[in-house]
Amino acid sequence: MKVFGIWRFASVSSLALILAAVPASAQNASVNEADDESKSETDNQADSIVVTGTRVHSNGNAAPTPLTVVGKDQLDLAAPTNLADGLAQIPEFRSSQRPSSFVTPQGPTGAFLNLRGLGLSRSLILFNGRRVQPTTQEGRTDVNTFPDLLVKRVDVVTGGASAAYGSDAVAGVVNFVLDDEFEGIKADLGAGISSREDNGSQKIRLAFGTKFADDRAHLLVSGDYFHSDGVLNTDNRSWDSKHCNVIPNPTFATDNRTALLFRCGVTGTQFATGGVITSGALRGTQFLPGGVPAVFNYGTEVSAGTMVGGDGYWNPRGNVSTPLTSKTLFGHLRYDATDNVELWVEGSYAKSDSFFFGTSPSYSGTTAITVYRDNAFLDAVTRQRMVNANLQSFSLGRISPDWGRNEGQSNTELYRGAFGFKAEFGGWTADGSFDAGQTKSHLENNNSPNHTKFFEALDSVLVNGVSTCRSMLLAVNAGRGCVALNPFGFGSASQAALDYAFDDGYSDATVNQQSAEFNLRGSPFSLWAGEVGFATGVTWRQISAEQTSDPLSQSTITVIPNTRGLPATFNGKLGVFLTGNQGVQPKQTITVKEGYAEIQVPLARDITLLKSLDVNAAVRFADYSTTGGVWSWKVGGAWEPFDGIRVRATRSRDVRAPNIPELYAPALASLAPILDPLKGTNNNTPVFFGGFAGLTPEIANTLTAGVVLRPAFLPGFSFSVDYYDIKIANAIGTLTAQNIVNLCFSGETDYCQFVNRLGDGTLSSVLNLNFNQNKLINRGVDFEANYTTEIGGAKLSLRALASYLDSLATTDPFGKVDERAGVNGGEAFGTPHWQGSLSATLQIGGFTAFVQERLIGGGLYSNQYVVGGRTTNSIDFNSVAGRAYTDVTLRYKLPTSRGDWEIYGTINNLLDRDPPASPTRIGAPASILGTNPTLYDVIGRQFNVGVRLKFQ
Repeated sequence: MKVFGIWRFASVSSLALILAAVPASAQNASVNEADDESKSETDNQADSIVVTGTRVHSNGNAAPTPLTVVGKDQLDLAAPTNLADGLAQIPEFRSSQRPSSFVTPQGPTGAFLNLRGLGLSRSLILFNGRRVQPTTQEGRTDVNTFPDLLVKRVDVVTGGASAAYGSDAVAGVVNFVLDDEFEGIKADLGAGISSREDNGSQKIRLAFGTKFADDRAHLLVSGDYFHSDGVLNTDNRSWDSKHCNVIPNPTFATDNRTALLFRCGVTGTQFATGGVITSGALRGTQFLPGGVPAVFNYGTEVSAGTMVGGDGYWNPRGNVSTPLTSKTLFGHLRYDATDNVELWVEGSYAKSDSFFFGTSPSYSGTTAITVYRDNAFLDAVTRQRMVNANLQSFSLGRISPDWGRNEGQSNTELYRGAFGFKAEFGGWTADGSFDAGQTKSHLENNNSPNHTKFFEALDSVLVNGVSTCRSMLLAVNAGRGCVALNPFGFGSASQAALDYAFDDGYSDATVNQQSAEFNLRGSPFSLWAGEVGFATGVTWRQISAEQTSDPLSQSTITVIPNTRGLPATFNGKLGVFLTGNQGVQPKQTITVKEGYAEIQVPLARDITLLKSLDVNAAVRFADYSTTGGVWSWKVGGAWEPFDGIRVRATRSRDVRAPNIPELYAPALASLAPILDPLKGTNNNTPVFFGGFAGLTPEIANTLTAGVVLRPAFLPGFSFSVDYYDIKIANAIGTLTAQNIVNLCFSGETDYCQFVNRLGDGTLSSVLNLNFNQNKLINRGVDFEANYTTEIGGAKLSLRALASYLDSLATTDPFGKVDERAGVNGGEAFGTPHWQGSLSATLQIGGFTAFVQERLIGGGLYSNQYVVGGRTTNSIDFNSVAGRAYTDVTLRYKLPTSRGDWEIYGTINNLLDRDPPASPTRIGAPASILGTNPTLYDVIGRQFNVGVRLKFQ
């Protein structure tokens, strides 16, 4: 056990036990599976579904909490690639992360859901009602690790659910429900490609289910393989070549225009592909291939850093969509020990691999390359001009696609094993489970400048006609092996010099989790209106995480003796790489013990204006080893005055405890200009970012209220509208280093522990750690309408989902409000006021046609700007257009006597709508991307075809 660990023992033994049952069970395989149809919480079929949102046995008609239920079939129609792509189209999900959202080597790539736009860590993801092994140190779950073919439906609870399900459910719960009654064999084989002949994908999914041992045992096994080539550059995306951005108005002091301008064709004044002199008498001299000097042509609207047109360069994003390969294996074995007791064991394995392309390295402004007059590679003409101007050095700005782009690779492996039981006795049901798992992640950061060696190699001189690093003139540096780097002209640097100046880094992270729970539910007694439902239970969970990294990420940038030119911005900075420095985190463990109780009381049945009236209440106490005990609770009710209308409401107190990185993440440093009010100085000061062990749990107060209509005069129709209001009083976040210094100086002594000074009072460093320092408000309205009817033997289903975001506002300790509702801009995640979808499904015999319109409302580029006027934040244009995307799926069940064969084809973004201009980095010619990838479609028209098989 010490060798394997409890996680590996559980997962390996679980899978072994399940797979060992396959040969015997295969002889008795049979199928008795009902058609998997899309179901809404307000559908006519909802009465038969036990839904998420309450631990008490209930259904959508009795639950007071807003709930959207989406069947696997509906998700396949909308997006046949995987579950996450289908769920991302539900408007309640905002800013969820998928491969198109990952732009740099930042961590494991996958599908991480975000309800309400409140953050990935505030949505609780469950599998069959239970927490499972997380994929990241933050406790987030990659839903691509779930068995795609064996998910029956997904329940989305869009209200506070901490009292019922525990921490992290501030925004709600997403529960992937296992089709544990499936019997037979089914497969899904598919492939896809974009209209630009990229983003190719392949998938192979297989599932098997059978009963054996006189039908007392039920086995489920599935295996999934998915690969996407991704899109590694923006060459085939014309919308990204527009180079739109917000730039300063260079003549603001003398004209009548706004201070900021939204322009396309933006490039940089501070760098060129072969280098450009950015200041002094030689400003405007660029270096062509071979190091030949030439005039650098400036465009229009020229400011210190940006311009429109000219010879400047636009640094494109590394990739549009990250390549991804994922493999999963899942097994579930259930055994009916008696008529009232069932035992089960479950195991899963998942592996994902992804690849990143970053942007090309660039240096300008405070990080510009200093070139001295005796530089070994400087041409004679420019050297003479320096002599004539009495210049000893100049600043060279350079963007370097010829030096190669930063590359990253992410590899993640997940093991999980679980076992449990379920027993029924005297009208009560008891269940318990134990779950153990481990996730190991390896992240590589390749081909990134090592700033200690990079600037050493740039400082070169001629020795006997040979270009030599100046450092090598000292005998003490002879063993360094420095190779001089030529910065003048595209392609001039030797491979030997690049090999010396660029290095690779890595990090390895491990996350372990064990959890156990016991639940008891039933009816203790009956009242005049029916049985009282009751549930109670206890849970225990322990999660640990640790991380190691390469030694270079842990070293500081230093000046090598006898060298010049290291920018002050970099000198002494922790982590030598331009990007991707990783910290070391010793193993940290959080243990959680919880107990809860929930009750549902029927107060009225079948009387005037009280067709039904139910009250639901729950309370939970959670004891965290890091932050102590905290209570959560909810109370709600559902009132049906008469057939066809139901009113529901809940009030809850929900919690989210800080995760391990928020508490213990290692401090990584950068330099930032800070005005010190104590000394009156303004200097670049080291700023350390990381976790803070003094954090307390977030507390959210949530209110939901809604109405469900199912009029008798229109059979098959339902409509619901739900209002929600979530207030988090102590949201975890960061301040700026300047604000921390100001708070300490103004008398807020709690912040002085993060301000470090020397003996004479000189500011030496600032800790910009996580704090419970924000107030967060999330408020809006959700709408859902469904209609199903038959027309001449054909079945027609219509569905509309819409979400209106009224407020998503953060208030900092200074009282400054940042309202993100209605902001579509690429600087943020993208939170428009309106999002929705309209879909129609027509089924005629074996033929099914599905059409969907995905709607994204327009919004502001940034809430920091005012259109018109003469203020410093005035801008001439501050809007981002909305988009409507059309998706079409056709499928046909082939007539055959051996199983069900179905062919399908889907076109997502049928009209190939480009995303609107919404750059993701303001005021810089090195935009990460020309639009918001978490909000808009960056792939374009995408084709997917495949075949599904089912044998019974």
